[in-house]
Amino acid sequence: MKYIIFILLIYGNAISQIPSVSKNLYTPVKIEIDSVNSTIIFDRINAIHRYGYYLKQLETEENKFLQIADYNDLEDSIYEVDNIEKNRLYEFNYINQSSMRYNTYEGFPYSQAKSNTFFACGQELESYVAKRTVLLLVDSTVYYPLESEIMRLRDDLVSEGWGVRMIKVDRTDSSFIMKFLPGTYFYTDKFIKSNPDLNIESILIIGRVPKWYSGKYAPDYQPKHFGCWPTDGFFGMRANFFQDYIFNTEPNNSSKWDRNNHSPNDLRYQYDTYLHRVEQMIGRIDMSDLPSFDESEIELLRKYLNKNHKYRTGQLPFRRRGLIDDKLADAHLREAPASSGWRNFNSMFGPDSISEGDYFSTLAIESYMASYACGKGQPFDSLDGVGSSKDFATKQVNTIFTMLYGDYIGDWDSPDNFLRASLASEPSILTAAWVGHPHWFMHHMSIGYPIGYSTRLTQNNDIYVPLEHFQTDTTSKPYDPYKNGVHVGLLGDPTLTMYPLDLENSVSNLKAEKVNDYTVRLT
Repeated sequence: MKYIIFILLIYGNAISQIPSVSKNLYTPVKIEIDSVNSTIIFDRINAIHRYGYYLKQLETEENKFLQIADYNDLEDSIYEVDNIEKNRLYEFNYINQSSMRYNTYEGFPYSQAKSNTFFACGQELESYVAKRTVLLLVDSTVYYPLESEIMRLRDDLVSEGWGVRMIKVDRTDSSFIMKFLPGTYFYTDKFIKSNPDLNIESILIIGRVPKWYSGKYAPDYQPKHFGCWPTDGFFGMRANFFQDYIFNTEPNNSSKWDRNNHSPNDLRYQYDTYLHRVEQMIGRIDMSDLPSFDESEIELLRKYLNKNHKYRTGQLPFRRRGLIDDKLADAHLREAPASSGWRNFNSMFGPDSISEGDYFSTLAIESYMASYACGKGQPFDSLDGVGSSKDFATKQVNTIFTMLYGDYIGDWDSPDNFLRASLASEPSILTAAWVGHPHWFMHHMSIGYPIGYSTRLTQNNDIYVPLEHFQTDTTSKPYDPYKNGVHVGLLGDPTLTMYPLDLENSVSNLKAEKVNDYTVRLT
C-alpha cells in the first residue's frame, strides 16, 4: 500500500502568552510537495536571520546523510527541488543562527546559538508498518481482567497492517528480562527460527513487566538522584550486550532513593549510554502505584486501552497543533529544553499552529494534538508552575502526544510519577516522554511514521545536532551531554501515528478472511 504525502505548512503568528527563549531556536518554514511535477517547494520565513538548508537523503545502512543540495542564498528564501523520486524519504534541515541569553559557568550571560530545524517529506511513500510485527509483552496479572480490550488492540493493529505476537509475563519473575539476551529464548529455535517471516519492529509492554536499570549518573543534574534509572531500551537490543555491558561491580549509595542504588553484581548496569543500537521501537504502559488516582491499576489500564482504540478509529477528536508551556524560560538554561517543542511542532504542524499557554488550564478547554511543558521538578509528582500528578487525576487534558521535562520526573518508575500519571489522565493522552535531556527528533511523524520511530532515532542518534553554542571564550561544540542516554524511553504505545484510520468513511460491504499473519483475502 502506498500513500501520496502532501505537506503544506503555512506561516502565521503564534499566540504568545509566555515569552520563551527557545522560540528563537527554530526556523519557520512553509513546505509543499507538488506530486504532479515531482517537486519539493519550500519557503524559509525571515530569511535575514535564518539562513541555509541542506537537503539530504538518509542512508539507513550506514546511518548517515548523503547531501543532495546546499543553499545559503540570503536574498531568496523560496527554493524548488525537481525530479524527486517516488517512495524515497527526503530529509533536510534549516540552520538558524540566533541569539539567546543563558547562564554560564564562566559568568558570561550572552551567547550566539546555532540550531537546526529538521523536516522529512516524500512522494508516494509506502506504509511504514508493511510486513512489520509488533510484540505485545503483557503482564499476566492484568491480561485476564483486560483480555477483551487487549484482543481489540490486537485487532486494531492488524487492521493497520501490523503483524502481532503476544507473550504473557509474570510480573514477579525478575529473571524474565534475561530471556531477551542473544542466544536465549527469543533468539533460538523456540521463537525466531520457528517464525522465519517474523520481523519484530516494535515491542509494546503492558503492565508492570520486569524492567532493566542502568546508569551511574543523574540526567536531571540532581546529585541526590545519582544512580540507575529504568532502561526499557535494553528490550530492543539484539546485540549480545550481556557480555559487552558490565554489571555494577561497586555499590552505589549516592541516591536518596534505594530504587536508584545498587549492590555489586546485581542485574543493573553501570553504563550511561547504549553500547549497541536499539533495534526495536519500545513503549510501556504501566499504571501501577499511582495513588493520586482513585481507580485501580486495572481500571486505569482499561481507560487507556479504550482511548487508544478511540484514537485509532477516528473517534477521539483533536486539532493538529502544538502547545508549549515553558516555565524554565526565566532560568535561561543553556540547553533550552523547550526548543524540542518548537522544532518538532514546526515540523509536525507548521509555525502558525504553535501556541504558548498554561498546560493544564489550556488543555482543559482546548484540543492540541501535541504538547510540551517544562518546569523545576519535585520528587516525583510535580513540576513547579505546571502542575502535579493530582492534576492529571482531576482535570481534563486534551492532548494526544505530550512531552514533559523537569527534575526527577524522568525517573518514571517512581511512585505517583508525574510523567507516568499523564497516561492515566482523561480523555486522550496516549504517549509521554521526558524531553530536554536529550533533545528528541520527531519530524518523521509528519509523514506518518510512528512515535516509536522517533524514540528509537533519539536513542541511537549520532547524526542530528539540535543546538550548538558559541561563547566568546570557548571553542564551539555541540551541546547535548545526554545524547544516547540509557534513560531515554517512551511511555505509551510506540505504534501510534499522527494519522489514525478514518473508519467513518470506510466501506460497509467488505469481508476479510485471514489466510495467514500477512495475507488477508478480501471479497
